[in-house]
Amino acid sequence: MKHVFVETNFLIEASRPCPKKPAQRLLERSGKDVTLWIPWCAITEARRTIQRVVDDDLGFETAMLTFAVHEGLPQHSPQDHAVLQRFAKRVRATRRVTKGTVDARIDEIVTRMQVIPPSPEAVTETLRMWQVKLLHPFDEMILGSVLTKATELHRQGERELYFCNLNKSDFSPLDRGGNGVTRPNLAAEYARCGVTYLDSFEVPV
Repeated sequence: MKHVFVETNFLIEASRPCPKKPAQRLLERSGKDVTLWIPWCAITEARRTIQRVVDDDLGFETAMLTFAVHEGLPQHSPQDHAVLQRFAKRVRATRRVTKGTVDARIDEIVTRMQVIPPSPEAVTETLRMWQVKLLHPFDEMILGSVLTKATELHRQGERELYFCNLNKSDFSPLDRGGNGVTRPNLAAEYARCGVTYLDSFEVPV
């Protein structure tokens, strides 16, 4: 069984109105050849973010109708404009329903994962990690939680450990600097607990 650590962006990609297929494929593997682990604080962060993401996915109808008016559809192609009006109405209704159910969708996804709870060990690791990689508080706790659980699993003999996310700027072990900020190398930290870092959700079969 592969142990795969994910964080906030996985929940967002899997629960948004237009889910991303790589996240969906990884979620479908949960309980089969993959055990998904997520830090408790990533769930909280996803809940704080998901309403904005719904607007990102389904908040385009006003701009669409404004462009239609700019193109003269109401006067020159009233039938096409009527089609757009019906589509915009459908988008608004879908957005309203989605905003009312997206928290339940997150809850459903989390039931298919293992939650890494807050613990003294994770807090200790988080406080140590700020000297290795300066992050926002949620991200520091996410990294500390992942490394704590990965260390535990590695000591138990598990060797197929992966940390998958899209947040390359914060969690990648590669130096993607150029902004004048010192970026420490996380490769040694991941190697210490046997974690392979992936900047996607494509976990090897």
